[in-house]
Amino acid sequence: MKKVVNSVLASALALTVAPMAFAAEEAATTTTAPKMDADMEKTVKRLEALGLVSGYGNGEYGVDKTITRAEFATLVVRARALEQGAKLAQFNTTFSDVRSTDWFAGFVNVASGQEIIKGFPNKTFKPQDQVTYAQAVTMIVRALGYEPSVKGVWPNSMIAKASELNIARNITTPDVAATRGEIFKMLDNALRVDLMEQLEYGTDVRHQTTKETLLTKYLKVTVRDMEWSQDAGNDSNDLPLVTNVPAIGLGKIKANEVTLNGKDAGLGNTTYKVADGINANDFAGQHVQVWIKDNREKVIVWMEGSTDEEVIMDRVGEFTLKGKTIDDKDLDDLKNSDLSDLKLELDASEKSYRFNKNTQVTYNFTRFNDAVDGLKDIIKDNSKGSYTFGAKVVLDNNNEIAYIHVIDDQSINKEDEGVKYGSEVIAKIDADNKKITNRDNDKFSDLEGKEEGKDFLVFINGKPSKFSDLAEGMVYSVYYADGDEDKLLVFATNTPVEGKVEKVNTRNSNDVRLVIEGKPYRIYEGVTFSDDGNKDVQDIDKDHWDLVDSLDDETVKLYLDASGRVRHIETKDAIDDRKQKAIITRGVIYDPSKDTYNFRVLMQKGKERNVSLKAKDIYDFEGKNYGRDNMNEDDLKDILVPSKGKDTLLVEVTLDSNGDPSKVEMLKPVKVEAESGKAWDDLADEDDNMVGDYEVTDKTAVFNMTGDLEESKTKGTKELKNAKTAKFKTVADENDLSVIYTINDKDEVEAIFVIDGDGLDGDSIYGQVNEFGRAGGKDTIKVWVKDGDKVVEKEYKLNGDNDDLKDRGINRHDFIAFTLDSNEEVVVNDVVEVVNIKPKEKMLAEVTDEKGMKEANIDKMVVGLVTDVNKDTITYKDADDNKKKASIKSATAYFDLFDKYGKADGVSDGDYVVMIDSADISGTKYDFVVIVSDEKTVRKEKLADEAEAFLKQEPAKPDPGNDKWDALPSSFKGTAVDSLGLLQVVVELNKDFSRSDVKDFALYIEGKKVDKSTYEMIEEGNGWKVQYYIQDDSKPTKGEVKVTNAKGETDTASVKFEEA
Repeated sequence: MKKVVNSVLASALALTVAPMAFAAEEAATTTTAPKMDADMEKTVKRLEALGLVSGYGNGEYGVDKTITRAEFATLVVRARALEQGAKLAQFNTTFSDVRSTDWFAGFVNVASGQEIIKGFPNKTFKPQDQVTYAQAVTMIVRALGYEPSVKGVWPNSMIAKASELNIARNITTPDVAATRGEIFKMLDNALRVDLMEQLEYGTDVRHQTTKETLLTKYLKVTVRDMEWSQDAGNDSNDLPLVTNVPAIGLGKIKANEVTLNGKDAGLGNTTYKVADGINANDFAGQHVQVWIKDNREKVIVWMEGSTDEEVIMDRVGEFTLKGKTIDDKDLDDLKNSDLSDLKLELDASEKSYRFNKNTQVTYNFTRFNDAVDGLKDIIKDNSKGSYTFGAKVVLDNNNEIAYIHVIDDQSINKEDEGVKYGSEVIAKIDADNKKITNRDNDKFSDLEGKEEGKDFLVFINGKPSKFSDLAEGMVYSVYYADGDEDKLLVFATNTPVEGKVEKVNTRNSNDVRLVIEGKPYRIYEGVTFSDDGNKDVQDIDKDHWDLVDSLDDETVKLYLDASGRVRHIETKDAIDDRKQKAIITRGVIYDPSKDTYNFRVLMQKGKERNVSLKAKDIYDFEGKNYGRDNMNEDDLKDILVPSKGKDTLLVEVTLDSNGDPSKVEMLKPVKVEAESGKAWDDLADEDDNMVGDYEVTDKTAVFNMTGDLEESKTKGTKELKNAKTAKFKTVADENDLSVIYTINDKDEVEAIFVIDGDGLDGDSIYGQVNEFGRAGGKDTIKVWVKDGDKVVEKEYKLNGDNDDLKDRGINRHDFIAFTLDSNEEVVVNDVVEVVNIKPKEKMLAEVTDEKGMKEANIDKMVVGLVTDVNKDTITYKDADDNKKKASIKSATAYFDLFDKYGKADGVSDGDYVVMIDSADISGTKYDFVVIVSDEKTVRKEKLADEAEAFLKQEPAKPDPGNDKWDALPSSFKGTAVDSLGLLQVVVELNKDFSRSDVKDFALYIEGKKVDKSTYEMIEEGNGWKVQYYIQDDSKPTKGEVKVTNAKGETDTASVKFEEA
């Protein structure tokens, strides 16, 4: 016989005895003990049903605590059904330390009267002492009547008898306090031990075992288990057969009931109530062992499957009929054949089993009177896709299928009323109205108005649960009990997988797998995806496999259904924040040495980026991959080019976790419209954020493409000059623009391209740099700026890096002009150093050139030495000592760049100043006066030459030629010598440049600038060999070099380090 260990019984036991006593015992000594595993939980629930124990009310049963002698005596008395005797014995005086007012007095006294306990020689019982293993087995052996058969010295004699009766084995520390968990195991094992009773024949007293147990004699339990099946005249086929369970027969039986065919077990065909903790649904179609409490309700307190019956949990493989594999095309052959000619091969075990004429078939919790009808549905549905449905198979004595239940646990997005709904991912639960909102915003409301337990059941991870326990992120499916549309079964799983995607395996266009911790998870069409915290959820279909392809190296959370299939993917970080719309500003060039396509884009947040990607990372309008999907890579040369027409290409650029472009997808508009002049001004409503009938959202990208479209210096490509981003309010308020705009499938404006017009540049903001910093994960800059009639300090986020500004020579206290993008972030590429307080040439301060004035929207700018200030006029001297006048106004703002820093109250005689008139501010009077020094400081610090140089300067015309200083190729290949911790790269300048053109050199490793003192530069060829010894245990793979000339112009190149 296979003994069922009731490890759960233990936990609840101590708690029924007396709530007040246990409250006092909560601080009792604890020792190592079994936790509430599945077996112990079953035991506890069974003992609760037997009336022996109860819990604390919070699911706890104290299995890790010790138990007092009084509590244990109470437990044993209940197992002997002596509660009534305990009430009568409450006021007996048996032990000196047990008072009649003690809650346990009656239990201790009746246990003493039954000679279950004997106390100590001094007439005490010590009720509050912790019961030891030796004392516990002694009381149990006595309760079973075996004390007369015990021979030897205590406690070894009692321990040996307990081992013989299979109550407890291997007790090695008899004097140690026993835990409740271990005590409960002993008592559970004792429930089925045959009792020993005394037979009296005059003076001849004898003892012998009986066929009664604690269960049958005292607790009034009908026992039908494996031991019963071995009695004369019985076998395991006589055990009761489960013929109906709630998940199949809801409506005919209740949620806590089961129907057994127990005619061969003397039980008839009866529906029983089951105790808490028993999930009768687990045993559908099986012969079971049961303990039935013989009370008014006839409660099954324990149920397990017959150990002689093989039950297989697997997945459906192939069906064969008379040796031929069949599918949905062969169903007529099945109808005209004997069921015994049909075999099923199971998927995992690859073993085949034959059906027989009595096989019972259930499919998706619906029973079929005709097994063939059910099998036809199973074969048909199982043939539709790459499915392997779940199956429970019960075999008979001939190793043939007696019962099979097949469940479609793999199809998703199914809505077949009476069959299956789902699977879906829960986004929100409305417990009051019994409604479920799915992750894709669909709703399931069929439970509304229905009674839980009567009209529907809920299971979580296979266990009976409640609707209120369903939670966001669970994956659920709905089935229908016996196909009844009004009796619903909600099955939910909560088994997410979270980790970093080590690899994306693409076997073909419909077979993509994410590898996490070495395990592949296949992604099927219909899976949902979100990269922005589930604000937007996208179905993965044939046009959106690129969303999965781009997950390499991302940390994701996969939500799995009951079969372990991925149902929903969400990224840990909002990749959506790393996705930006962009336009092409320099056409693509193919680099055969690296097999990459190199081009330049302007991102919608205002930053230009060089993109270098393989074809597999570029997707067309339909989401097809140029490195896969039979796409022609050569087409990219004609597609990835800048344009200023209706064919302007809008792309979406995804940045990886390091901020580098990792994917480009072309965005196909639903509509492309064009408008210009006053018609555009009338159409665009900046107040309501509308363009005609279409809404402008915070995701609408606006690009200023009014610059020239020219042949690039890179042969064979075009380049769009001076492309910038703009704000919709600025664009909408102009009447001299030519505009192209695109509409998406939500009737929203996707992008606006301004291709011609003046005055579009957003208003420049002017101010003095006070501090560089970082906040909210972004680099920031603090600037003294004019706000109304005051100068105040404001902090702005940058759309790039502080280092980009510093590398261009922009420092604290410089006076700059800048614009903000649509996210109210400073556009780093557009920052102009108007007044440089630390020039490289010997002068007090250096002003920008004509190109800088144009970029900063400055109409005029003069330098001078103030000689007089009179109301709205400043008189100043120029370099030739000529006196001139400059008109100011009450709104003119003053900045002090050398003394107080920041705002100034005005200017005084002797101040050296720069006066600026902004084109963005109406009028011709000077809007800003910047003080760079004064005569006193010049005399004191002997800066006469610097002062003279300052006055002699005037905004110079920029050098003719290309706007961009192109000193470096786009990338270099470096080497990594892991054994030495050495990174090495040879930086070769382009042929028209020499080392003397470079005034500054910077090295970046994995995005971080490297201290110059930690690397060595050795002159080699037309450049340098750069050697850097890694300072830690990291293994960098990429970097960047940046060079700067005397004018502050920079050029950068990426570096990829490969192991030497």
